[in-house]
Amino acid sequence: MRVVGINYNSIDTPYWSNNSSGVVGQSVYTPVTSHMDNDYYTASSTTSLENLDDEVKRVIAYLHANKESILLQKIMSEVSFEPDVINETITYFGTLLAYGDVAVVMWVSELFVSHYKYDKILKGLLYIAMYYNEVFVNYNTMMALAAISHKSPEVRELAIRVLESNCNMVNYEALLMINVQEQWLKEYVQDVIRDFKKELCLS
Repeated sequence: MRVVGINYNSIDTPYWSNNSSGVVGQSVYTPVTSHMDNDYYTASSTTSLENLDDEVKRVIAYLHANKESILLQKIMSEVSFEPDVINETITYFGTLLAYGDVAVVMWVSELFVSHYKYDKILKGLLYIAMYYNEVFVNYNTMMALAAISHKSPEVRELAIRVLESNCNMVNYEALLMINVQEQWLKEYVQDVIRDFKKELCLS
């Protein structure tokens, strides 16, 4: 989704601050939020459904204007992605959820589409969707199915992991539709399908 009024071409090098505390699991980056009105950007329990779209657009516009897109991409390009490992991408993304789950997920979905050809960025976004699977419900399945046709075997493997991270009928049926060429990925898909059958009492 492109937000009217934002000049995406004008977004340049992001600002970040180093965290020298050495605390494990704490992001080494912090977002620039000193000029943000927290009351304005924090989702209110009284926000009506008819105003939700405008609120989401305002938050996404803020994330772009505050250069969070480029900052997240920078972090993802500098880290490795391994199963069950919490890296800087995961910890930094967790801080962004303060802006509201719906807006942040839609923002990530936009990044996913616009950076589909960049393996490293795509892996990072899938890694986020896998780790925060409860936040990305309704979106992680679509992202995984889109990524399963990617040229990179590593991206396709991560797409399967995204589906595996949330055992439900939607993802089970998605796994049944997957057709991959590599034998090791075929075996992986079949292993996940068998596990899902047991968990969902389908066997």
